[in-house]
This record gives sequence, C-alpha cells and structure tokens, in this order.
Amino acid sequence: MLVTVHDEGYLRHETPSNHPESPNRVLSALSGLSGLAKVIKPMVNVDLIETAGLVHEYHYVEYVTSLCATGGWLDQDTYVSKGTCDALNSSVNALATAVNLLKSGVRYVYLPLRPPGHHAGFRGRALMASTQGFCILNNAAIISSLLLKGGASRVAVLDIDAHHGNGTQEIFYNTSRVFYISTHQDPRTLYPGTGYVNETGVGDGEGFNMNIPLPPMTGDDLYKIILRPIENALREYKPDYVVVSLGFDAHYLDPLTNLNLSLNSYIEVFLMIRRLINEGVTGGSVYVLEGGYNSDVIKQGSRALAMVSNGVDSIRIEDPTRTDAGVVKYFNKMIEQHKALFTQYW
Repeated sequence: MLVTVHDEGYLRHETPSNHPESPNRVLSALSGLSGLAKVIKPMVNVDLIETAGLVHEYHYVEYVTSLCATGGWLDQDTYVSKGTCDALNSSVNALATAVNLLKSGVRYVYLPLRPPGHHAGFRGRALMASTQGFCILNNAAIISSLLLKGGASRVAVLDIDAHHGNGTQEIFYNTSRVFYISTHQDPRTLYPGTGYVNETGVGDGEGFNMNIPLPPMTGDDLYKIILRPIENALREYKPDYVVVSLGFDAHYLDPLTNLNLSLNSYIEVFLMIRRLINEGVTGGSVYVLEGGYNSDVIKQGSRALAMVSNGVDSIRIEDPTRTDAGVVKYFNKMIEQHKALFTQYW
C-alpha cells in the first residue's frame, strides 16, 4: 500500500495572492488519496540546517532561515513567509521518515510536500537560471543524499516535471552514485533554459545525467516511446531506490507549460516503477511532489499513483493524447541525438 507522509507544516509556507504555488496543491493531493493510502505524520525530527546542508551550502540555508523572521522575496518568483521554516522543518522530517520507511521494506512512499525543490541548487539559483522557480530546498536531492548516507550504494532520480530540474542536475552532475534522468519541455521554450541532451555529466558522473527534452505539445503516444530507454537504463543501473520528482505540470491542462500529456503518461511511469520493484531491479520508490498547478490534475494524479501502487493494473481517467505530425519531426530529431549520445553509456 502507498504510504503518504503528511504534516500540517507544509501548509504554513504562504505565498502572495494569485501565486500558483499555494497550500491548495497539498490539499488537492490529499483529497485524491482518500481511502487509498495510509497517511502518517513524520516520525523523526532532524536538524533543518544540518540536513539541508547535505546538498546546499550552509550560508544559503542560514540566509533562508533568517528570512523566515520577516518574510520576503528570494527572487521575483520565490517567496519566503514567516511560516516557510515550519514547512521546511516538516519537509526534512518527512524526507528522513521516508528513508526509514524504505529501509524497513515499504516500497511506495508519497511526499506531497511544499515548497517544491528541484530548481534549488548548491546556493539557491542553479546553472545561471534567472530565479529559483518557487523552490527553496531540493527535496529530491536531500532524500537521495539521506539514502546514500543510510547505506544505499546508488539512487536514481527520475524527474518528470515539465521544467528541467536544474538544481538536482547541478548537485549530482559529477557523481555516478545518483543517476539523474529528466523528461521536460524543450529548454529553448521554457524556464529554466537548461536540460539539453548533451548535458551528460562530468568526471565520475559522465553518462549518469540523462536529459530528454520534449517539444511543446508532445502527447502520450511519444512519451510512451521515451519510457523505453529510461526503463532500460534503470534496469542496467539497478538503483537501490528510485526517487521520482513528481511534477504534474506536463499535463495538458497545466496553466504554466505547453506539453500535451494526459494522466495516462503518468500512469505509465507509475506502472514502470512498480514493474522495476516487483522484478527486483530496485528496492522501493519515493514520489516527491514538485510542480503542477491544476488542482484537479494533482488530485486525480495522486489518486492514480495510489491505485497503481496498491496493485491496480487498469486505470482510465482520461482519453490519451496524440502528437501532431509537425511535432513528431522535432521529437524524432531529439531521439536520434539521444541515441547517438547514450548508446555509449547504456
């Protein structure tokens, strides 16, 4: 059964009126899980600055915590309120709880927490992005580091947010112990402008950073194609655990992006992860909420995650989407470039 770690503290991170990243996102996720998941509170208390310091520079974390005293903008997109540190404390406690759950044999954990995190790098803004894109601490990177610290040999991060996780890429770009895989909208058309196919890692991390940028209006038919090389690479890598940066903003109803996926693509990802777990390729998974700004999509997507994790095989929430011929041409060019690069690694 899917285990969800929830704390009221997530809701205390307040954003200005009409900001897309609001507490309602968590409430939408929880409403979708009703009756389908075991919801627990964080079971451990960890030090915020020490835990965040596993992936972020201390002076950045200290600056964020000091800003909680008054509230204020980190940048033009990213706000810190007086309750943000409550949310961050709740989040790191949830991340540490998820690690314990996975190590105890739980196979599916969902963390519908906020603020999101995959744009936050060592010092906040990552890879010369203009802003932090609503993100403050990199939750996926923190839990990956906690898993490694707790004895895992290798961890995979699968990022399916429509925006590239530039912070996660920056943090793990030179290590083979974390395999970062991201599917996202073409960086020429969407913030943060990173995540090209040829960004493959450096040093010990060469070949362990896989970006698959998708042209705007990519539909379910093409997304299913890119899941094949992703699954093959994960099977070869054999991570102890898979962390999924779960952004629901690749959905066609999202107001901030231009992809054309339905929840069928997300269900394919959930089924792939379940298959890898059932076949012993990996020991467990944790889904960390990233973007997604349509409340009903978050609700229905969270419901689908619970159903798949609980063993349901056939779920039909929406009709699948298809890609126009003109978009397919651009997609095929990207796939050829991807094959040319990654056949030498996987």
